[in-house]
Amino acid sequence: MILLSSHECFAINSINQNVQSSLTEREEVWPNWKLPGPFKGKVVLEDLIYPKYFLGNWVVESFDLEDEKSEILKYPVKFRLNQKGEVVGNRAFNANSIAKEIFGEKLKYVEDDPNSSNRQLAVFEDRNFLETKIIGREEQFLPNSFISDELSLQIFHSAKTRITQVETLSKYSKCNESRINSNNYSSNDICGEQWQIVYKGPGENISQEPLRKYHFKLLLHSPL
Repeated sequence: MILLSSHECFAINSINQNVQSSLTEREEVWPNWKLPGPFKGKVVLEDLIYPKYFLGNWVVESFDLEDEKSEILKYPVKFRLNQKGEVVGNRAFNANSIAKEIFGEKLKYVEDDPNSSNRQLAVFEDRNFLETKIIGREEQFLPNSFISDELSLQIFHSAKTRITQVETLSKYSKCNESRINSNNYSSNDICGEQWQIVYKGPGENISQEPLRKYHFKLLLHSPL
């Protein structure tokens, strides 16, 4: 049993409220983001933990809200329990699944760093490869939703090495009947929204306009 003084409880509540406020504000000011954003510079060592209802296998349908003419992306994802009994994403499988849907046969495979749950390597044809490392993260469990913000450093090795930073803000909740448009989906499915910006690499003038902006609506439903 761990006992906390009233001052310690107040401090913990203040931290949680600050995280919630910063992530909510991040959503509200989209797409006018600038770094360092809500990230405090702390080293990211652990994996991203998801709510219990994410556990299992899902099919994701991703809708590009910035381009109504784009095709709906559909790909499988998996969430499992770690050694602590917490729900985490199967990062290599999920990244490979998404990348295959986008890049097709240009992608050979994606693999996790065996020494870090926050670093991956994606290998493409012609010996090009992409290193991705999570360098910043904030997350908040709310009564009816879950929100996370991750900042990754991406280094693409080809004839010319390119370095970028990618921030992804994600917000999820259990779907309710008013948000479901098909008889194939149920209130057990997960509805999400995702905002993403690609910045220049560290050391460059990141106060300028971001390189790219994305906004997606996501639906996770059980395979039929």
